[in-house]
Amino acid sequence: MMKQIRVEGVELGISQLVQGSMMLSIDKMDYSSELLDAYVSAGGNAIDTGHIYGAKTAQAVGQWMEERGNRSEVVLIGKGAHPYEQSRMTKTCIQSDLVESLERLKTNYVDIYMLHRDDPNVHVGYILEG
Repeated sequence: MMKQIRVEGVELGISQLVQGSMMLSIDKMDYSSELLDAYVSAGGNAIDTGHIYGAKTAQAVGQWMEERGNRSEVVLIGKGAHPYEQSRMTKTCIQSDLVESLERLKTNYVDIYMLHRDDPNVHVGYILEG
């Protein structure tokens, strides 16, 4: 079993080695599934996803979870609001990236959601305020 850490607010323990997803693709499901299966077989349970990685990457993760029926055993880390060429640190961009990522991943939640990059010109309070 891979070592795990606890993060308050996340029900499952989180494997200390997190599997990235940028190299996965719905167009390469044999490869994508084999990689994710090997990771889980080694005791891993946390998959890092990012809106900027594109639809095909998230769709591969979503299809893999759907085929394996293992969503409740996987800790999904989602990231959004990557700045591209300009700041996207707005509530609208963050919400849009999250909703689109959930659709691509075929799930209704991610366990941890992070900003892909910080923008020192935008105070975090703006994002957190209701």
